[in-house]
Amino acid sequence: MNMSIMQSKSLSLQLNPPPFWRFSCFFDHPILHGLIGLVRSPVSSTLPQIGSRLYLTWGILWSFPEIRTHILVTSLVISWAITEIIRYSFFGMKEAFGFAPSWHLWLRYSTFLVLYPTGITSEVGLIYFSLPYIKASEKYCIGMPNKWNFSYDNFYAAILALGIYFPGSPHMYRYMLGQRKRALLKSKKE
Repeated sequence: MNMSIMQSKSLSLQLNPPPFWRFSCFFDHPILHGLIGLVRSPVSSTLPQIGSRLYLTWGILWSFPEIRTHILVTSLVISWAITEIIRYSFFGMKEAFGFAPSWHLWLRYSTFLVLYPTGITSEVGLIYFSLPYIKASEKYCIGMPNKWNFSYDNFYAAILALGIYFPGSPHMYRYMLGQRKRALLKSKKE
């Protein structure tokens, strides 16, 4: 293929990303909805979930195309997709009809038992496997000296992100277990 065509195609993707990338820009809306009180979800539980999705989508998968073919991308997308299909269809039914069937409530608050571990494992694995690419490229790194007198190393930021998963994942899983218990107990009372 002609080099100028390849370069223009690459530039086109940078300026006009495929639908998945454009759709992922809406990942941050639940944080805003929590802040303004549109939903009951606390920002403290929404922020880590959305933050990790944004980081994985843009900071890893968009920034390092070499990692996009890894098998963990498949498990990541499947975990995220099933979770969101169940979640949004559940809330859509509650909005449209004032209720959701009990089987849908059970799915909403039970599928995370499997999908959280597969999603989190995929996220951690993709960050880990992207480390050599992050280090080699030095993408987004800011070296000293500069006018801000500030430095940033994306490789160490990725390691920090990995470190946050270890205490954060059990915390989020326990939070969801509590949500599940409350939601299923409430449905039994009704």
